[in-house]
Amino acid sequence: MITAVGTAGPEWGSEAHIARVRALDAATGRHETTMANVMRDYFRAQRHAVLARVNGTAKRYAVKADDPVPEPFSRAEWNRRLARTATPVLAGTFRDGGALALDELGLQVTFDVQSPEAEQWLATKVQTFARQINDATWEELRASLRDGLAAGDGVPALMDRVRTIFTSYETYRTEAIARTEVIGASNAGQLIAAQQTNEVESKTWLAALDSRTRLDHRNAHGQTVLLDELFTLVDAAGNKYTGPAPHQFSSAKEVVNCRCTMTFNLKSSGTQPPEPRRRPRR
Repeated sequence: MITAVGTAGPEWGSEAHIARVRALDAATGRHETTMANVMRDYFRAQRHAVLARVNGTAKRYAVKADDPVPEPFSRAEWNRRLARTATPVLAGTFRDGGALALDELGLQVTFDVQSPEAEQWLATKVQTFARQINDATWEELRASLRDGLAAGDGVPALMDRVRTIFTSYETYRTEAIARTEVIGASNAGQLIAAQQTNEVESKTWLAALDSRTRLDHRNAHGQTVLLDELFTLVDAAGNKYTGPAPHQFSSAKEVVNCRCTMTFNLKSSGTQPPEPRRRPRR
């Protein structure tokens, strides 16, 4: 089975490359801002809840290394809360991503966000997103509380540990989540929209155009594979990672803060993608 078509897409740094990057920025910028605000408010509310729980329960636990540590929060409850809060942003980004791909292909069709594939992606993504965010938060908080109890920290010191963790969450982590999840949802929408057309033959990796782009993502620029096949990334150590689209890799180190995207190639036009439309910057 042939899985690789070759290379295509705009030359690195060309006007066409710049135009496509700007188109993605225009389609996702407002969603990134909204997601950052959503996550900042979410972490702020979660911080208050965790502080209240620590203040009310930590004093009842003996300071022994093998004693149970207070659970920072109910993961089930906060998973539901984050899923409910993030769904509108992810759904909007997903929808706009599909529309972007179809617009640039010049196809007079509408992205069907109610198709089984689209609905399944969104439902799975929302639940996975909420679980991963809260699992990471829960583990970091619990480890810090465990260390504090073992060290004999009193309630004020334990609460300071919580505040320190959430300070980074409400700044750096919020921005990383917004960037990662919004671009990922846009790419997912683009891929599913392209699959719905039955007119797209292949897809081409388009690396982000800045100095922060990972080397293996930069090296993948122009890599073209059949629409339903996988892209391959190779890191400096020679490790290979495969995925159907940017952001759809199993390794977080290939996903977090990634701004790469794709172009698509119609069956009637070989492996060359259509020229991106020039769009004004918002």
